[in-house]
Amino acid sequence: METFDFLDQVMTLFGDLTDGTAEDRLDDPTPCDEWKVRHLLGHAIGAAYVYANVMQGTNEMVPGSTPPDLDRLGSLVGENHRAAVRGAFAHLRDAGGAVDDLDAPASTFWAEGSLDWVLRMWANDFLVHCWDLATATGQDLAVPDDLAQAGLDLSYDYVVEVSRPAGRVSPATEVGDGATTFERLVTHYGRSL
Repeated sequence: METFDFLDQVMTLFGDLTDGTAEDRLDDPTPCDEWKVRHLLGHAIGAAYVYANVMQGTNEMVPGSTPPDLDRLGSLVGENHRAAVRGAFAHLRDAGGAVDDLDAPASTFWAEGSLDWVLRMWANDFLVHCWDLATATGQDLAVPDDLAQAGLDLSYDYVVEVSRPAGRVSPATEVGDGATTFERLVTHYGRSL
């Protein structure tokens, strides 16, 4: 799956879930330890701006994003969580439109690699965060199997070699034989079904 198609599909799923999130759910817990829905949305907002910066050749961080400061992340949501997420994703899409070399080197606070690899890892993390948001807010989530498979394929190297050793991803959880591709992805990221 092409990188920007992968990114766009993930941002569309997450954006739709955000649109379906009522204001009275913003302080509900998520499957991420100690994180509320507003923190997860703030994480999406902050990360979108960080990765737009990466695409523009800078490594400027958003205050509160690294290490995660939950109060600062929650404040990124502002008065209108839907508009804040959509605005951040529009900024990320605009930055992507100016990219002409996905093989260019890129770095973030957690990894270095090609811009292509860094963007795919961001999209993969947020594909899993779609599950976190849907679970926290009681929404249905239908992830196309090709998108889930692309995420699962990426997750083996990324989770095993980068995130889990750094303590950013929990150990994989058990999943039954009849699990969907997406269920295998989220359990590989340490989520419990």
